[in-house]
Amino acid sequence: MRTLGTFEVCALRGHEPSRNGNLLARSVYRDSGSDECLRLTVELLGNCLNTHGSCCANYPVLSQLPTRVIDTAGANPRLIDSGGRKDKFAALSYCWGGDGNFKLTRATEQSFRDGRPLSEFPATLRDAITISKALDIRFIWIDALCIIQDCDQDWAHEASRMREVYRGAVVTIAAACASKASEGIFREREQSDQPRCWLDWIDGAPSTSKVFLRPGSELWDERMHQSVLNTRGWVLQETLLAPRTLWFGHQQLCFECPRGSIDEGGRFLRVTEMYRSKEYMQTLRMRILPTWKRRLLPLLRHLNLPTTSMFLWPSLTDIIKARDWETIRHRAIPARPLTLQGVFRHPGDPAMLSHFDYWVHIIGNYSSRNLTKPTDVLPALSGIASEFHRATGDTYVAGLWKMDIIRGLGWTRGGLRRKAAGGWTEPEPTLPEHYLGPSWSWMSILGKRVDFMITDHFDHVDPLAKVINIEIQPATNDPFGALKAASITLQAPVLTLESENITTAPPTSRYPKLMARLYSIFKYQGPSEFGQKHQGYPGQRFILLYLLKTRDALRDRVNKVGDE
Repeated sequence: MRTLGTFEVCALRGHEPSRNGNLLARSVYRDSGSDECLRLTVELLGNCLNTHGSCCANYPVLSQLPTRVIDTAGANPRLIDSGGRKDKFAALSYCWGGDGNFKLTRATEQSFRDGRPLSEFPATLRDAITISKALDIRFIWIDALCIIQDCDQDWAHEASRMREVYRGAVVTIAAACASKASEGIFREREQSDQPRCWLDWIDGAPSTSKVFLRPGSELWDERMHQSVLNTRGWVLQETLLAPRTLWFGHQQLCFECPRGSIDEGGRFLRVTEMYRSKEYMQTLRMRILPTWKRRLLPLLRHLNLPTTSMFLWPSLTDIIKARDWETIRHRAIPARPLTLQGVFRHPGDPAMLSHFDYWVHIIGNYSSRNLTKPTDVLPALSGIASEFHRATGDTYVAGLWKMDIIRGLGWTRGGLRRKAAGGWTEPEPTLPEHYLGPSWSWMSILGKRVDFMITDHFDHVDPLAKVINIEIQPATNDPFGALKAASITLQAPVLTLESENITTAPPTSRYPKLMARLYSIFKYQGPSEFGQKHQGYPGQRFILLYLLKTRDALRDRVNKVGDE
């Protein structure tokens, strides 16, 4: 059978059938700034606030206001100090896009406190204020106007509180259709000029309603998901921490909360990656590890015992066939021994994942995004890190976690490339101008997506290395923010290489496959820190550190990471 096309059966908003209308998609409004569309945002937010008990229980409507907010009550929006009062407020997630002149500085502070005409605001900020008013939310937080941009001390203080801002906002307005502040949020939607195919909706009601067919591809707003906004590093945190988000795309708007997502076209959506959902962040807030378990886990880790809360005991057949305890242990525990506290089950996926499994997935997504300032790499992630710390009680270590540090050291990062003469591309330097973090952490260099080699490649991993000491010196008072210095001391087996040049693979090498692999990494995967900083000298030697022992359950074999 060949599929030539798909269609959605839709009803006009306000003219839905009296029976089984929930089965139908909905028409979208031609203008996202119209009164009708703004009334829809009120309806979507109100439905969550009035019917989603778990959302309201975990995210109260009234929260402590940020240090400064924009008061939209008067004709001219003005900047005010909150004084710690509680009220409902909205937050804005958007792209500056180079339009950075309209901002709070020491010189402009008084004019913002006096109030500025709404017409002076850049279009994106002006539209956000309009949306906030339509939602009957008096106060709105906009980073450019609520943080003193030319005061490093104020920026550092407010950046450390940004997690409370997005977590406390009753709704976050996401300008997914704007690549800069001057473009605005509201759009006239592109709609097909072709006449609609109208059908009778026969449902047994006294009167027959009319419905129409819409091509299934007409409203797939790929531009919203692939927008510049969704490539920003800060936005991942803004999205996950916010209890509710109103996404304004080119073709439609979408409302997202921990109960799921619904778009203007009437479709109920669910993210396929659990770590990207508000549902997971809500679960993280609810499942806080008890104190006794927090104390037990480091001991289990030290003894190399499984720390997952769900595992299968070996069968009698397994015990009879097993030759040693090691075999029994690996056959008994289908989950990874490095899986730590609190496992979750993804809807539709029986696999169990721990907090740390989710963390490495978050880092993979986050590291593929862009940051205007590389030094924001930890501040832009600090809110999510604080939630993980709150749930696990674990120590945050330069973008990794102390109880999962050995696995966390097994990372790779894709290199950046730039266009060169003749249309070719060449590697870009990966070392930042300023210190970001220790060389053993993924966040110490610039690049593309970070992958952790253990996450998806092996069923079981056991640590060979032992942590002797970890020292972290934060650059500010925020333990999840930027770093001043960091170090780690490990005890582990090592392999000494006889080659004086690690980037070549001499025929006489005792480890030709290993040397060839190292050569490939340094030559073809972009310039490494080693390649940019190391200065060779006669008689130099290199050692490889064994971090983990891995077992591939399908082949029932044992390998050491780095061993060939």
